[in-house]
Amino acid sequence: ASRWLADLGDLETAIAHALEADDPELAAGIIENRRKELMLRENWPLLSRLLNSLPQSIVAQRPVLLVVKAWERRAVADFTAVDSILDRVEAALSIQSGLVDETVESELRGEIAWLRAFQGFYSGDFEQAIAFCHEAYEKIPPDRPLYATIRQTEAFSLQGLGKIDQATQLVQQAIESRLDQTNVNLETDWYTLFTVNYLAGKWVEAERVALNYITLFGNQSANPVLNAAFYILGVIYYEWNALDNALYYFGLVIKEHVYDLSYQDGFFSLALCHQVSGHPEKANQLLNEMENFIGSTRRAHLLTGLEAMRARKALMSGNRKVAILWANSVVLGPVSYTHLTL
Repeated sequence: ASRWLADLGDLETAIAHALEADDPELAAGIIENRRKELMLRENWPLLSRLLNSLPQSIVAQRPVLLVVKAWERRAVADFTAVDSILDRVEAALSIQSGLVDETVESELRGEIAWLRAFQGFYSGDFEQAIAFCHEAYEKIPPDRPLYATIRQTEAFSLQGLGKIDQATQLVQQAIESRLDQTNVNLETDWYTLFTVNYLAGKWVEAERVALNYITLFGNQSANPVLNAAFYILGVIYYEWNALDNALYYFGLVIKEHVYDLSYQDGFFSLALCHQVSGHPEKANQLLNEMENFIGSTRRAHLLTGLEAMRARKALMSGNRKVAILWANSVVLGPVSYTHLTL
């Protein structure tokens, strides 16, 4: 029954059945067999629940599950835990040398190298990040989506070192040569290229790359890279005071609704455009729509962002008292909406 449920995609029930049948090894195997699919979806809350449902003694003995745990901890910015888990994975691989499939072990070590590269990038040690990226390239097959993510980490690290031309050249060559055979890799490279240019302040070039990407892939739905291109163009046009263009692209971010956070960013950015263009009532309407969305879908994790945006809007309107109340709610916890008038 567990395998049948897993094949249907109901992993939580499948694992629950396996555990009820006193077969934790089967439950662990289901996660291991579906881990790439789950990680590609970036459904980290589900992965967390699945891992936590297993006996932790089982997780500690299985390098694949430990790597999944490291990915999940990285996704929630628990970077201290990531370092500790990676040390445990490497120790487990050493102890189990020869027992883990050679291909699986090579990919696990590649993932470990990339996770350490990300840790280096996050801590500002860009040289270390690049060194781990080069180690990861040797272990990860070029057709895996992670390969372009490794290149992205190297490009962002080069940017951190001020080597902007080298960063863009790295990604541009990958796009032009079509070394990667999956759409996910090409999409990641395009995202990296327009994001590096945007973060470097080369907005004209970022605009050109983003528009080129939209021309090539604009007919795709539920495309996170396309969604990011819309958002970056919205930000660029907002900064250039081309508010009509900004409104258009932020509207597309909302229309696509690829991820909750990008959906929220689209709402907030659209509200900001209306606020600065002299239409605070439209800004209020959008924030109220976002509040209703959060309440009706139980997405409580989005509340802090909404309150921060309300604080910013109140400050822009000259209402410092209300702005402080909303800012305090971000720091201290939710407040009652009924006594605040924006």
